[in-house]
Amino acid sequence: MTDFRIWPNTDGRTESSTEETPVSLGTEFVLSATGWAKALHYWRATEAELGTVTGAIYAVDTDAEIDGTAVTFVVSGVGWQTYTLAAPVRLEADTRYVVSVHHPNRYAMGLGAYFSAGPGAAGITNGIITAPPTSAVTSPNGQGRYEYGPTRVAPRQTFNANAYLSDVTVGDTDPGGTVLTPVGIPGTATVGTPTLTPDPVTLTPQGIDGTSTVGLPTLAPRPVTLAPQGIASGAIIGEPTLTATATLTPQGIGSTSTVGTPGLTPGTVVLRPVGIPSTARVGEPVIRLPGDHSHDISLGALTDPWTLGALA
Repeated sequence: MTDFRIWPNTDGRTESSTEETPVSLGTEFVLSATGWAKALHYWRATEAELGTVTGAIYAVDTDAEIDGTAVTFVVSGVGWQTYTLAAPVRLEADTRYVVSVHHPNRYAMGLGAYFSAGPGAAGITNGIITAPPTSAVTSPNGQGRYEYGPTRVAPRQTFNANAYLSDVTVGDTDPGGTVLTPVGIPGTATVGTPTLTPDPVTLTPQGIDGTSTVGLPTLAPRPVTLAPQGIASGAIIGEPTLTATATLTPQGIGSTSTVGTPGLTPGTVVLRPVGIPSTARVGEPVIRLPGDHSHDISLGALTDPWTLGALA
């Protein structure tokens, strides 16, 4: 892990400007590989430079401040003033950035023509960080950035390719590269992009087929069979089958008769009129003789040779 600065061993001038107008002064830089900004710096020439000095890194193409890079310097004495960021901030390779420092009242005089005819005429490179020369910088054109105003901005004006010694420290290794593996998260997951892979959960409520999964229940109730009185026990709900057989046996009707077809089977009836011998047959007249009735005879008892006249 190595840290780099634009000017690690360069000191600025010892004279401060006489301007009391607030101004933002900046230096454009680019990285050859992904880096992590760790601190901002600026050169203080004299203690005549007053007020609260702030700084930040901006994207040149959008003038947008890079989150996490804004600082308020705690000024002490003269020379390099440094403020370490609360946490390293990732900066992308091959992207134009400008480190801007806002001076509310006076500032250190710049190193004149530094990026055009001085030590920075071919650019300043230290490790992965490069401050390009004025000739390589366009839109805005050149180094020596400045912008007047009461608040800090990304400066777009340029003057004389000066070096105003606004600087940044950049590391070449991600200081937060620790890989955490919480329980239940694959070992390849990195902090900030966890992948949850819980074991599949299968629920089997009562009355639901055992192969059902959560969200796709399959209902498989058992068949229900009802057997009301008078309905065969094999009947299924919705398709009842009546199989009752009723047999009635009215008094005086044969026990083998069925409903609707009664059969009468009375016993043999014998009529015996009073005073008629037991041997007389229905429909045959009886001749009663005077005196002893024991001689009463029926016509059926007479033989063919007999005639009524033969009776005395």
